[in-house]
Amino acid sequence: MTGGKYIHVVYFLVCMVIVGICLYRFPLLLRGEQVAFSNVSGFATLYGVGFAIIETFRARAASQEAKAAASEASRKIVKLHQVKDVAKCQMLIQEELQDLEGSKILSMARITKILELYTAEFSDKYEDETSAQRINIAALQSHSVFSGAKPLSIRAANDLRKTLMKMLADLSTAATRKLAEESR
Repeated sequence: MTGGKYIHVVYFLVCMVIVGICLYRFPLLLRGEQVAFSNVSGFATLYGVGFAIIETFRARAASQEAKAAASEASRKIVKLHQVKDVAKCQMLIQEELQDLEGSKILSMARITKILELYTAEFSDKYEDETSAQRINIAALQSHSVFSGAKPLSIRAANDLRKTLMKMLADLSTAATRKLAEESR
């Protein structure tokens, strides 16, 4: 109904044909000024009611289209925020990897944010204790608990580097998947 550009013109013509048929078949409808005026007013009222009904349906269809468009826009915004969070987590992991090359001291604030963003991204897999993402989270948590503010041993730094690289790969895959879904 929203696409019916000429629906009111068609409706008007149909009403005029009906009025013409009624006046042709019942010429008494125009007998006298008062009778003619009341009958013309009645036809105009019926036309107005029909016009209002058509507009109601058109407004309903337009509001449903607007609702669908708003839902789609909202979904896209949520996806973009998720991609932004993935990118932020990737950046934090890369910074942590750079720090591991030098001082081998973990930034607890950064590790906490990595855990928060990574867990949010893979929340569905977090419940499965055998998932690679859950294992990565557990490994990163254990590194952060045992390292504190002291430098990591070479073995611990290498293990942490492997864990962070796995997490980075998971996040890259997730970001690629989200962007591919968005482009469809």
